[in-house]
Amino acid sequence: MRRPFKWTALAAVIVVAAVLRFGDLGLMEFKGDEAVAIHLALPLAEGKALPQVGLVSSVGVHNPPLFIYLTALPALIDVDPLFVTGALVGLTSLLSVFATFFLLRRRFGETTAFIATAFYGCATWPVLYGRKLWAQDCLPLFSIVTLWLLFVTWERPKTRWIAAGPVVLCALFQLHFSAFAVILVAAALVLWRWRTINWVWLAGGIVAAGITLWPYIQYQRAHEWSDIQGMRQMAAGKRADGSAREKPKSWSLDPAAWTGYVSAGTALDYSVGAEAAATITSRPLRWAGFAGKALLFTGLFALAWVGFSRRDGASVIALAWIVGYVGIYLLLRMERVFPHYFIILYPIPFLLMALPLGALADHGPRWGRYVAATIAAVLCFAHVSNLGAFRGSLIDNGGASADYGIAYEHKAEMTDWIVANGLQIRAAPGFEYRFMTDLMRRYGDMDAMTARASERPAPPPKRRKVTVYDTLRAPTLKKYRCRGRQDFGPLVVCPVH
Repeated sequence: MRRPFKWTALAAVIVVAAVLRFGDLGLMEFKGDEAVAIHLALPLAEGKALPQVGLVSSVGVHNPPLFIYLTALPALIDVDPLFVTGALVGLTSLLSVFATFFLLRRRFGETTAFIATAFYGCATWPVLYGRKLWAQDCLPLFSIVTLWLLFVTWERPKTRWIAAGPVVLCALFQLHFSAFAVILVAAALVLWRWRTINWVWLAGGIVAAGITLWPYIQYQRAHEWSDIQGMRQMAAGKRADGSAREKPKSWSLDPAAWTGYVSAGTALDYSVGAEAAATITSRPLRWAGFAGKALLFTGLFALAWVGFSRRDGASVIALAWIVGYVGIYLLLRMERVFPHYFIILYPIPFLLMALPLGALADHGPRWGRYVAATIAAVLCFAHVSNLGAFRGSLIDNGGASADYGIAYEHKAEMTDWIVANGLQIRAAPGFEYRFMTDLMRRYGDMDAMTARASERPAPPPKRRKVTVYDTLRAPTLKKYRCRGRQDFGPLVVCPVH
C-alpha cells in the first residue's frame, strides 16, 4: 500500500468504527448487569471504599474487582451510563481496532493488517459488544497486549518484557474467567520456548500479578474462601454450588460455531430472537456472514501451513491462540457455552479472514488486488448495512424482545419523568429501573430533567408510586389501561397509590 493512501484508508476505517460504536448510543443495551457495575463502582468513584469483588459471573462465583475499578474511572467525571459506556467500552473497543493494525502489519504484512483492521472495525458483533457495559467487552485490548508480549517474547530471547505477561494475563482473568484457557495457551507457548525465557523476570511478573489480586484474596479470607470453593467444585465437574451439572452433549462443536458467529457472523438471533433476526438480516447479508466464515476457515489452514512449514513464530502464536483456546472448550464439554466467551479471541479471527485476501492482493496476479479489495469492501458494507438495519429495528420497536431488551433511551426518558415528578417505583421488571432513578436523584440535573419531563402531563394527584411494565416481553400489556398511563417506547408506566 502506498504510504499516503495507507494512512488515509486507515483513518477512514477508524472513523467508520467510531461512528458505529458511538453513534446513537441511546439505543444501547442497558440491563441489570450494567447497572450493577456502575452501582459497585460508585463507592470507589466517590472515594468511600475500595471494592473487593466484581459482579457474580455466569458460573456462579464473584469476579475479581478489576472491571469495577475500570468503570470507576469514567464515573469520576460523569456517572451518566451513556458516558460511562462510551468512555470505557466504546473507547477500548475503538483502541483495539486501531491497535490491531500495528500489532499485525510487521508480522503479516500491511495489506493483511489493514483488511483485518477493517473487518474488526465493521463486523456486526464487535460493534455490538463495543456498545455494552460488560467486563468481557474490555477484553480485546488486553488480548492485543498479551499477543504483542507473546510475539516479542518469541522474537527477542531473554527479553524483560516477559515480566508484563503474568500481569496482563491476570487482568484478562479478572475481567472474565474464560481467560483461564488463554493462560493455559500462553503457558504452553512459554514452556515450548523455555530456553529463551528470562525466568527471573517472569517470576517477578507472577509476584506482581498476585499483588493485583490482593483485594480479591482479602474478600475470600473474610468469606471462608467461598468463591475459591466454587471454583474447586467446577474443577471437579460440578456446579459452583456443589450440585451436579447436566450431562453435556457429546463433543459439541458450539465453541467453534460461536467463534465464527461473534467474528464473521451477521446473524442476530442470540440478541433479538430468531423471528426478529430474520426480518433484520436479509438473505444476502446472511450469505455475507457465511462468506466471512469461509474466509476464516481458509485463513486457519493458511496460518497452519505458514506456521509449521516456515516455522514462523507469529503464525504459530496466532494459531495456538485460536486453536488452543477453542480446543480447550471443546474438551471441557461445559454445560453451556455462551458467545461472549469468545470475545477474548479478537483480533485473531479477523486476521484469519484477512489472510487469504492479503495473499491474493500481495502475491497473486495483478488483478488479484482488485478482487481482494472488492471482496473486503463488500463484506464490510454488508456488516455496516446489517447494523443499519438493526438500528432501524431498534428505533421502530424501542428494543428487542430477546436478550437485548428495551433500548436505554426509553429507560432514561422514563427516569426523567419519575424523578422530576417526585415518584417512587413500586414494581419494575429489572434492577436497572430503580438504580437509574436513584442515580439521577443523587447526581442528575434536576432542572434539565424537569424541562424534559414538562412535555408530559403530571401524574394524578395522590398517586406517588408507579408500576413499570415491559411490553416487549409481555405484548398483551400494550392494551393495559390505567389512570395516568404514560408510554415510553415499549415501557408502560402506571401511577398507583
